[in-house]
Amino acid sequence: MKRINVLIVMAVIGTSSMAWGEDKILFDGSKAVSSAEVKADPENADNKALFWFGANKGSGLTAVPADKDWSAYTAFSFKMYANEADGHEIMITCDSNPEGSQGNYYFKKIKIDWKGWKTITIPFTEFKVSRNVIGWNCIYRFSICTKGWGCEPNPNAEYYIDDITLVSSAEKAK
Repeated sequence: MKRINVLIVMAVIGTSSMAWGEDKILFDGSKAVSSAEVKADPENADNKALFWFGANKGSGLTAVPADKDWSAYTAFSFKMYANEADGHEIMITCDSNPEGSQGNYYFKKIKIDWKGWKTITIPFTEFKVSRNVIGWNCIYRFSICTKGWGCEPNPNAEYYIDDITLVSSAEKAK
């Protein structure tokens, strides 16, 4: 039977340890995260993916990883489907707040210049820093947003997300 890959909050199913130097799947299963629901892949009905139902209205897709220490990895990766190469931008943020504070995060903008599925891999070195982050060893949550930071949502957007992974080695962001 074909393995079905979609986003899942690992806190619900737990995490398994991975050997040093291997990629780590953060979300891969059958449950949705905020502002999203599991649906059939728009290009392959046998596969399930996470449909980001609020993307066209400016909502952010947010997830809280069970494993908050990302320091053994070098990049953040996910697959994204766009129904059109609309030229709009999305913002990826990874919150790393000292205790008792908010608004400290890593961030990276991505332009939607493709149609269909694309794997996006962002080396940690390409993220910018907002305020006083703790570090990649303490990521409380991550979000993908279509509004804010100069981003405006496309009212016709249909975005799907799949296979969010921490990568042990990566080339320049794709």
